[in-house]
Amino acid sequence: MFRCTVVQLSWLGGMIIGMVVVSIERLSTPAIFCLLTFFFLFYLSWVRGSGFNSGR
Repeated sequence: MFRCTVVQLSWLGGMIIGMVVVSIERLSTPAIFCLLTFFFLFYLSWVRGSGFNSGR
């Protein structure tokens, strides 16, 4: 389904890193934990929805 999986994964990783950096600078620790949990759950659902085995 996704042809450019590597590009999307790198883009998602860069976005997560940017969010974490901004969170460390501006937000408190519970906010960082909530952001990491949200992105982790979103990543899991995205991988399961895109078909990880067929994507390789």
